[in-house]
Amino acid sequence: KKKRNFDMFVVTRGRFIVAHALSLNGRFVSQSSSANLDAVHRKLNWRSNHTGMLENDIILGTFAPKYLPNLTEAQIQEYDTLLHQPDPDIYNWVTGKFPPPPEYDTSVLKLLMEHSRSLPHLKANKN
Repeated sequence: KKKRNFDMFVVTRGRFIVAHALSLNGRFVSQSSSANLDAVHRKLNWRSNHTGMLENDIILGTFAPKYLPNLTEAQIQEYDTLLHQPDPDIYNWVTGKFPPPPEYDTSVLKLLMEHSRSLPHLKANKN
């Protein structure tokens, strides 16, 4: 009866069962259950604070608790998709060093860009 959480599945008794609360990246389930939504928010908050790049941890880690509760289901999907991109790409898009590809130039990325401009940690690095 040991359960292990994976990105897209929960292992129970040796079988893979889709865990709806953790099904992100294009397989997001309806927000009808607040328990599912809470699990998704917790997962995205955790991933926002553990990206592997300190700059992204600061930007995304302060963005998630402030904006996630107010995002629509589509925007949560966009944010999840963005979190699956390489850390340097996310940083360069959010800070405006490089333009994002059209598929990532979303309302969530625009919110992130606006949020990053308000962070005092990053203002010192801008020329």
